[in-house]
Amino acid sequence: MNELDLRHGMAERIRHLRQHRNLTQDQLAQAIGLSRTALVNIESGIQKVTVQRLVLLSDALEVTLDWLVRGSASSTFSPPAEPGSNQQSEEHS
Repeated sequence: MNELDLRHGMAERIRHLRQHRNLTQDQLAQAIGLSRTALVNIESGIQKVTVQRLVLLSDALEVTLDWLVRGSASSTFSPPAEPGSNQQSEEHS
């Protein structure tokens, strides 16, 4: 998936969530410190979104960053065990 596809998918999710939460563009823009015009451009997929704005959007819309950006909450990443933990993998048990 290329950057443009990601941006347009994210734009659609932002617009849908805003409407689902009964927020106007003005309300959401104000909540994240943007002008309404900037939010319109984000919802249209025209304007790129900084990581800082993504975090603010995900908080305001009450979704994870993963869902906002990719449209899914699944992750293939498993963090390693913390150093010093006594966890063993199942195959060694």
